[in-house]
Amino acid sequence: MKQKTLIVFGTRKGTTTETCQVIAQVLKDEFLHDVEVVNIKSFSNIKKRLDDFDNLVIGTSIVSGRWVSKCLRVLKSLRKANQRLIVVITAGGTMNKVKKYGITKEEAINEGIEKYIQKYTNQYKIDLFDKMVFGGKVRRKGEFHYDNWNEEDIIAWTRQLGHHIHKNGF
Repeated sequence: MKQKTLIVFGTRKGTTTETCQVIAQVLKDEFLHDVEVVNIKSFSNIKKRLDDFDNLVIGTSIVSGRWVSKCLRVLKSLRKANQRLIVVITAGGTMNKVKKYGITKEEAINEGIEKYIQKYTNQYKIDLFDKMVFGGKVRRKGEFHYDNWNEEDIIAWTRQLGHHIHKNGF
């Protein structure tokens, strides 16, 4: 049976949009998912059709330690969803610690998961199927302050996710 996946994202500068588009493309091309990608601003238009999906992905940027607020409200509302729930965040500042402080990429990812994902899944009692932290791009005065967004990391993780979904099918 063909998997149906909804990716809902909130972004401030566009990097989370790019991340979610890469995830969607890999799931479509390599795993033959039927994927819809929706900006959080349009979530109310699709909310009635949530039961049509097998997988729900919420993507949000993290700026100054905060989610896009509407994404967090949607996450909370989905705590009793019957679908596989997946959270991805773009956290350029967290991933910049690899270069700035010399921690490993895995340590930065684990820090981001604990600080920005586990905090809320524990608080709202949400069981996630999967979660991940990706880098981002920070612009100041029109120029990149840093750019640690990595498409290859997103593709590799999404391939693992796709295999995980199919191995654990309904």
